[in-house]
Amino acid sequence: MKTWIAVLMSGLILSGCKLLPKDGPLPPVVEAEPQARQTWFCTTEASFDALGKFCEFNYWAKVYIEANEINWPERLNKINELGDAPVDLMYKVMMSQGPDTPYQNRLRAQNWITSLLTVVEPTMASVLDVVIFQPSQQLLELESAITILSRVNVRQEKVMDELNATLDARKEDLEKQRTQVEQLLKIEANMADQNRSQ
Repeated sequence: MKTWIAVLMSGLILSGCKLLPKDGPLPPVVEAEPQARQTWFCTTEASFDALGKFCEFNYWAKVYIEANEINWPERLNKINELGDAPVDLMYKVMMSQGPDTPYQNRLRAQNWITSLLTVVEPTMASVLDVVIFQPSQQLLELESAITILSRVNVRQEKVMDELNATLDARKEDLEKQRTQVEQLLKIEANMADQNRSQ
């Protein structure tokens, strides 16, 4: 048993030696970057200080998804508790993206994104633009178009109601005139009959 262990140890030592270079110095040891520096959105100290956990894609995505599962009144309460620091603006932006967010609040979030774009690195700016700003802008434009169409429809309905009311009033006037003409014709016919009989 002891010889078997000795053979195994010798084999390991010899195979380890084969991994070392034959000539020259050992290659330099490359130290891995700290985990935080390997995140997708931030590379500078300033970004990490400004955005904290939002530099990590997983955290960013988690907050975005969780915000969509909370109703608007709850999200609004959370928004009102936050300040104007970049990390707070990121939370506010995320909390303003749910489908039930009112137009005015979604528009305000667009302004927060614009503020953030001056602070964040290009990668984060691109993600904010593509993932949040542009889709939200399209929703705002659609909502605005729908609002305008609704106003136009209401206005047209009002005009149609007024036209119908005018038409009804004219019909009544015509009916009165027709009745009066018929009465006059009857009177005239009666008078003509009386004249003939005399």
